[in-house]
Amino acid sequence: MKNIHKWFGKEKRLSVKFGLLSLFFLCLAGRSPGQECTITPANPITCFGSSSFNLNYTSTGSPDQYSLTAGPRAMPGFSAVTNASLVGSPVIISIPNSVAAGDYDFTIVVNSLANCGPSSALFILTIADQFTFPAVPSLSTTPASCSAAGTTVISNYVAGTTYTFTPAGPTVGVAGAITGATLGTSYTVTAGNGSCSSGPSASFTNAAQLTVPSILSLSTTPTSSVCPGATTTLTANGVAGTNALVTWWTAAGGTGTNLGTGLTLTNRGSGTYFARVTGDCGSAVETSLTVTSKVNVTITSATATANSVCPGGTTTLTANGVAGTNALVTWWTAAGGTGTNLGTGLTLTNRGPGTYFARVTGDCGSAVETSVTVTPKVNVAITSATATANSVCPGVTTTLTANGVAGTNVLVTWWTAAGGTGTNLGTGLTLTNRGSGT
Repeated sequence: MKNIHKWFGKEKRLSVKFGLLSLFFLCLAGRSPGQECTITPANPITCFGSSSFNLNYTSTGSPDQYSLTAGPRAMPGFSAVTNASLVGSPVIISIPNSVAAGDYDFTIVVNSLANCGPSSALFILTIADQFTFPAVPSLSTTPASCSAAGTTVISNYVAGTTYTFTPAGPTVGVAGAITGATLGTSYTVTAGNGSCSSGPSASFTNAAQLTVPSILSLSTTPTSSVCPGATTTLTANGVAGTNALVTWWTAAGGTGTNLGTGLTLTNRGSGTYFARVTGDCGSAVETSLTVTSKVNVTITSATATANSVCPGGTTTLTANGVAGTNALVTWWTAAGGTGTNLGTGLTLTNRGPGTYFARVTGDCGSAVETSVTVTPKVNVAITSATATANSVCPGVTTTLTANGVAGTNVLVTWWTAAGGTGTNLGTGLTLTNRGSGT
């Protein structure tokens, strides 16, 4: 405090003022006196025409800010830098346009509010006119063709110049021809003469050789067979070739009706379709696919081998006129696919009396059905045979009657002996004009 009092009362020298102020601010920042940042810059040399230069340096005390001012030999157009971030060596410093070759003085001051006090150092920038920049590489690219990949040449190639590519890989050969570039990869190139490097060239990419059109197959989604009125989607698979274009046709060779272009063709019914591929190289190629038509299910009738059966007898039922893609006949005891499921197939055997329903289902259309009824027959029966007069005089006749006759399609035949033997006297429920006898 005594020194501070002397300074305010008597001392005027700048060095004392700076020392006391530094001590004062060091105390305010919580640092002890003597904790100082230092920087030792190198004297950079750069090429004439550079837009910036790199200032390499070493430092102590971990400075994190720097300020930069011009010295006696000031660079025209240079703007001072104040408290810029110092993140590591080198510091990249801009050079104004059209600065002449020569030496330029600078003062750099470093500090860190958290760690150390300020420190300054001088350095000299030399812009050397004997170091000239090579021209930025000018590129000429030949597009890829059907016979070769694309190529690039440095049209202003200078022998002895070092050409550096980003990303690395390509090299420059005779007359500036670039080799070793990966097809499809974008590159830039700079020219260097050992002291100075040009800016990067425009980017270039060598394209792969153009390919001829090709196609592997056609497919359908969801199916290659459609019901009446239904459609499917066609897809061209394995299409390749430079600028390949798929055109769909109804006939081979790009004839018939043009149905559209693209890898897919939607809403297509039954028929044959041709996918024709054209491109920049080679002849057109094509392949085809046929979409088949399914058939709706139908049935005309159901019949029985015998429409009526005797007690204990059976018959065979047949479904007639059955059609339709993947048609299946199922036999039921009631309409609409209800009742008892008796089996499947065009025929149903060993069926007694009853009504039977033949129901047809398949890939297309609604189920259809028809029915057949098998009726029961009745066994023949007779209870008695009687005569109008059981006894007759000689030369007189009587009428005989068969009683209680029953049975399906029953027929009464009269005989003179048992078992349908003897003389056949006639048929019918009655037999007239009969004399004595059995």
